[in-house]
Amino acid sequence: FTNHYREFLCNIVSDRGKIDAIALRRAIKGFGTEDSTLIEICTTRTNAELKAAKKAYLDLYERDLYLDIFDDTSGDYRSMLLSLIQCKRQENEYASFWQMISSMVTGNEMDLGTHGRDDGPAVDDLEAGRVAELLYRVGEGKDDDAESRFVKYLCRYSPEMMQSVSVQYEIKYGKSLEAAMEEQVDGDFLDCCKMLVTPRLDAWAQLLMKTFEGFGTDDSGVARILGSVDKTSAVALAYKFGELAGRPLAEALSDELSGSFLDACISWITAEASVGNEAVDPDVAAQML
Repeated sequence: FTNHYREFLCNIVSDRGKIDAIALRRAIKGFGTEDSTLIEICTTRTNAELKAAKKAYLDLYERDLYLDIFDDTSGDYRSMLLSLIQCKRQENEYASFWQMISSMVTGNEMDLGTHGRDDGPAVDDLEAGRVAELLYRVGEGKDDDAESRFVKYLCRYSPEMMQSVSVQYEIKYGKSLEAAMEEQVDGDFLDCCKMLVTPRLDAWAQLLMKTFEGFGTDDSGVARILGSVDKTSAVALAYKFGELAGRPLAEALSDELSGSFLDACISWITAEASVGNEAVDPDVAAQML
């Protein structure tokens, strides 16, 4: 087995919290910090997944993830990461894509647009508009404490709520929330902010696209991103990647990988996904995320 092929297989079959804990430790230890990995995990994981990663980190390394991130980062970027790993962000009751698909197959469907979250109310357009106005003041430099305001709002509200805020922001002010952020902040803090207003499936697809950029491929990144999602989500991720990148994920992987690692990745994103004995249409899967 090649290193990355082995890493991918281990990611698929191992406990998710443990895999994230190992990736976080690699990102933090040694000279310098691998901020892209910290941002990826802290912004794309659910509260439950982050809690599992924190526990696994403590069990594996006898170290507190909060303290390690505190020591290795600084400023508002540090404040944002530390806020996220406190696992208090509002989120949809069906944050797990696997749970959503299971509910459909078993007939226990729910209206994801109007039903509750485990930590807060359903998305409210009026509230989203209010938050958009507050963020406009931040983005236009009318708030003397802009960065801390970004931390407060982006780390508090669910991904679904922030999507609604982004829509309201563009309707009200004629430019995207991301554009406003780019005018106000930069660096790793900006990258973190952008991820928090990006739907999780889109975020995974964008992260995959980045692994193919530049000279050489970030094979470890491919193994981590594809290996950290269940099969159903992998099928949906391939669908979303095709939408954003303008070419199939299988084609991109074939251009960048080879051997058993390539074969395993292709199988993971194209093999028929199912829940129990019921097949799941990949188009339906993608649309539900």
